[in-house]
Formats: sequence, structure tokens, C-alpha cells
Amino acid sequence: MACETAIHLAKQGKQVLVLERGGEIVKDAYRFHKYKVREIIRSSPLVQVAFHCNFKKITRNKVFLALPPEEMDGKGTFFRQLTPEEKEAEGLSDEKGAIFQAEAEVVYSALGRVPNDTSGMEAVLQKKGIPYEKIGDCVKARKIYDAVTEGFLAVSGVENKK
Repeated sequence: MACETAIHLAKQGKQVLVLERGGEIVKDAYRFHKYKVREIIRSSPLVQVAFHCNFKKITRNKVFLALPPEEMDGKGTFFRQLTPEEKEAEGLSDEKGAIFQAEAEVVYSALGRVPNDTSGMEAVLQKKGIPYEKIGDCVKARKIYDAVTEGFLAVSGVENKK
């Protein structure tokens, strides 16, 4: 949703910086959707994308990160390198290398899809002998359609397990 939100904000005249942890945006989208979103972002003068960001700290209106020098090209207005004193003041003095700050009116986090750890809940259910089915993002982070289908199939099987 980060790129879709960036497009929406750009249509309202806002300047947007998308910070991507990996090397591509809308990686897990369906092919046509991925193509269209990338095309819109590429053609928008209000949306910039920086790849391979290593996030160090995120606040309401600032992001502190390390990033490769090539990601600075054309984005210098967004980033400012912290001085050693500023790194210390932000609690980042132990970080090696350059740390950059991107400041904004608002920081919107769309941190991607990472499976939820349910091991604690599973242990309690197993201990109490309560049957359960893992569905959705605790199995594997993926598209909503897959998770809803999995939930439907799990619930459909409940009647058969009674």
C-alpha cells in the first residue's frame, strides 16, 4: 500500500519519498497492478524512490537510515547527513558509517508483509488441548486473496472436525 498511498498523495500535490528496504517496489503485486503502479510512479515528478534503505529509527516526522551513495542521486533535498553530535542526540552513536535523516510532514509506514509469530499462542493452545488452524499471515505473508481463501477452507473444515 505504500506506493498506492504515494500516488494518492502526489495527486493531491504532495511531494513523496518512498523508502524501500529492498531493490524493487510493489514486488508481490499481481503483474498488471505492479506494472501500472511502477509506470505511474516513474512518470510522477512528485514521487521519488530510494532503494536498499537500512532503517535505524522512525519517528512521527523523521526517518533515520543508512543507504548506499547511489540512492542519494537526485534526492539530496530529502536527505541530510547527521553530524556525530546529532547521531548521539538521536541515540544512534553506536551506528557505524553515515546516517541520514529524511524529514517530512508525516511518516507513513507500510513495512511490508512479514509473517506474524504465533508460537506463544500455539504453545498455550497445545497445552490446553484446543485444536486450531494457522491461517493468514502467521503461515506466510502474502496477498489478501490467499489468506481469505485459507481462512474459508479452515473454517469449512471445522464442521468436519466436531
